[in-house]
Amino acid sequence: MSVQVSTRSTTTNRHGWRHATQRVVAIIPAHNEQATLPATIRSLLIQTRPPDHIVVASDNSTDATPQIARSWGRKVQLFETRDNRDRKAGALNQVLEWIDEPDDTWVLIVDADSVLSATFIETAIDAARQPDVGAVGGTLVGDGRNGLLGAMQHLEFVRRARGNGRAGGTAHVLTGPVTFIRLGLLREVKTARAEGRLPGSGIYDTSVLTEDFCLTMAVRSLGYRWITPRGCLVSTETMGTLGDLWRQRVRWQRGALQTLRNYGVNSTTLPYILRQVGTVVGLAGVVLMWIAILWWLGTGTLVIHPVWLGVGAVVQLSRLVSGWGSGWGGRFVAGTVLVDLAFDLFIGAVYVSSLVKTLRGSEPEWGTPSVDGLPREVS
Repeated sequence: MSVQVSTRSTTTNRHGWRHATQRVVAIIPAHNEQATLPATIRSLLIQTRPPDHIVVASDNSTDATPQIARSWGRKVQLFETRDNRDRKAGALNQVLEWIDEPDDTWVLIVDADSVLSATFIETAIDAARQPDVGAVGGTLVGDGRNGLLGAMQHLEFVRRARGNGRAGGTAHVLTGPVTFIRLGLLREVKTARAEGRLPGSGIYDTSVLTEDFCLTMAVRSLGYRWITPRGCLVSTETMGTLGDLWRQRVRWQRGALQTLRNYGVNSTTLPYILRQVGTVVGLAGVVLMWIAILWWLGTGTLVIHPVWLGVGAVVQLSRLVSGWGSGWGGRFVAGTVLVDLAFDLFIGAVYVSSLVKTLRGSEPEWGTPSVDGLPREVS
């Protein structure tokens, strides 16, 4: 049953949009997603406030993705891209240009390997009544698959969500697997790019590796806020191998560096640039710490002082507490010092590799094999 919205939602903000539910159009960009698409569609249909329209944007699919979309009858409409060579960003640009809806329509963009909590849309609409909120992101959780490696990724998501919660729902980046955004804001981004007020072109800039971070910079540059409410949960696919995870995270990091370079140094990008610098400093500190420990062990001069044991115990306890909500798999990772540390070092290595590749201008790594041997884009 749909949730009734109170009359207070008809007020306007300084951008001239009505704070009303209006229509909600869900768009599912899908490239060879026959295995996961049905669950994504079902999660939309059982929403407490279901979308008014669901569109599957099939992009160069060679599997049964189009047939699956058609099998839902009138509940789902299939849109097939034409001559798209720009992957997810290009597919979204095509379907968003095709949609004939007013500016105050909400667009819910959700990846075909993600499943939304039943109250996602209802919670997002309520949260978006806050002044100058143009978009709402999702709180990511792992899909419970892929064993220890999946638990590591799920733990990472839980810790990030915990940080967002302490910041009042403010997140650093609009989530790639799901974004709830005004159609008028997306059109405003396109106009600003055409007028030279923002770098790139189109609604989604196809020249960058990560469309979500690029859209984040655009939204912030235009003066809008976004939030990530706790109730907007989305279960997303975790990478099943270290190779897939490596390629995914290198693309994320390279896309962030690429976007920051395009936007330059200003009040919008400075916090993100400082965060990148902080990552370098933190990584250097960890490396130096381990070099020192290995040196002390090798020379037999390592002395374990009770004070440092206490400090280490407090740090480890805080890491365990921060990941407690991730379930027993995540708690095991958080409680096992070496496993948790190994994942941190892996992410650090991703950062170094991304930085080197960006400086060298090497070609990006986009794809990864998937089930049935069909090529899929790393989300």
